Amino acid sequence: MLHVEHPHCRRETGCREIASQILLPGLNRHNIGTELLAGVTLLAISLPLNIGYAQIAGLPPTAGLYALVLPSLVFGLVASSRHLVAAPDAAAAALVGSALAGVAAAGSDQYVAMAAAQAIVGGLLFILCAVFRLGFLADFLSKPILIGFVGGLATDILLSQVAKMMGVKVDSGAEFFERLISLLSRLDAVHGWSVGLSLAVLAVLVPARRRWPTVPW
Repeated sequence: MLHVEHPHCRRETGCREIASQILLPGLNRHNIGTELLAGVTLLAISLPLNIGYAQIAGLPPTAGLYALVLPSLVFGLVASSRHLVAAPDAAAAALVGSALAGVAAAGSDQYVAMAAAQAIVGGLLFILCAVFRLGFLADFLSKPILIGFVGGLATDILLSQVAKMMGVKVDSGAEFFERLISLLSRLDAVHGWSVGLSLAVLAVLVPARRRWPTVPW
């Protein structure tokens, strides 16, 4: 027995397929399961990372969640590649903290508002760079400058995290050596439980990363 599909049904099916290709290119019923699994995995990795980045920037943890969701939605609508991920990183978080350290108290309403304004201005500059195709300017950054930049950020982040692991509060708005001296002068205020918990976590993470390098520890 032959099955004859009504022309109206064919038109509706074709419209749905065209809409799905425009809104969700590359997604179909065959790969939707793996795509959802990839999205959940990325979310599980990004949530704690962005909360940590918010602390590095001197912002409340909720700011890290906003920075995870909103840029991802905008990037997904305007980007031409579905394989790239737009999210904050440690370098950007450290730059936000260092730029606003001497302007407002970390965590205050004024600090949060200025960080949001900084993010908007930075986004507008990126749009202008994309419109005028100014990406070639990055080629003029020499390797020693990039190494020094990344090394300085890593040292600054390391100091801030060591202070938290020891349970010692230092002024996030101070210079690097001022914070280092402040940390060393408060060794008598080290919180034992914080140090013990931090060492226990490191004792698990370091061997686990060597044993299972493909797992996002």
